[in-house]
Amino acid sequence: MIAGQMPVCIIKAEAIRRAVVGHTLMLEGGRSIHLTVRIGMIYTEDPDTPFEQLYRQADEALYISKTNGKNKVTVGGHSSVS
Repeated sequence: MIAGQMPVCIIKAEAIRRAVVGHTLMLEGGRSIHLTVRIGMIYTEDPDTPFEQLYRQADEALYISKTNGKNKVTVGGHSSVS
């Protein structure tokens, strides 16, 4: 990654998070749910990285997002400040 540039995957994940956050889903009976987003992801420039390894790393990133609160995008163990 070039210093100062975010990979496209992070930009798109943040766009999804921003698009969903703050919306309220109205339920029957007048109840509502405020939507939040937690995204865990990994990226690599190595096409030989095994899928299982990437999946495990993305799952770990998602767990970090869940642990650190609502409205987070985590890439490879680094949470965004959301």
